[in-house]
Amino acid sequence: MLSFSKKLSSAGFSLVEMMTVIAIFFIITAVILANLPDFQNKTSMDLVAQDVALGIRTAQVYSTATRRASSGDFPSYGAYFTSDDPVDKFYLYAGDGSSSHFTGPYEQAFSINGKAYVYGICINNDTNCSSQKSINIFFERPKTEVQFFDGDGNTINGTSNVTIVLSNKARDDRYITIYKNGQIEVSRPQSNP
Repeated sequence: MLSFSKKLSSAGFSLVEMMTVIAIFFIITAVILANLPDFQNKTSMDLVAQDVALGIRTAQVYSTATRRASSGDFPSYGAYFTSDDPVDKFYLYAGDGSSSHFTGPYEQAFSINGKAYVYGICINNDTNCSSQKSINIFFERPKTEVQFFDGDGNTINGTSNVTIVLSNKARDDRYITIYKNGQIEVSRPQSNP
């Protein structure tokens, strides 16, 4: 006759092995979730800085691409920033040859989102960004070079670049540097990797 024998199989995971794997997954998940708010904050600041740089680039493109202003003429364009109120906006404006600084009205107001604000304005990589309270970044037609003016419309002579410092409550700063040749760069400070 045929005999059937029951053989216990040792294939598969034991309960201890399964619990160990689940514990490892929980630990990895906890580490990821603990770092998620910091990651979201850094990513948000990166996006805000890119949006601000794009707003400055808009002024540059409008100025070189013959965009007609609301007044009907073809002016040069600029961007106006202030580190005084309102610090969560900057303005795109059209200027003619006699007025290259922002006196109003503006063509477009850009909101700085993500709980970020203009913390400071630095001239020529100066570390003391609190000395300059407002800046006009002006792209005069047909030149492609940038002109920098203070809030009163006075030319800031000898300026090779201007850096707009964006910050938030966590002091996670981003720098938007505008060079005299028209190049726009977004970066993080070396101490904020």
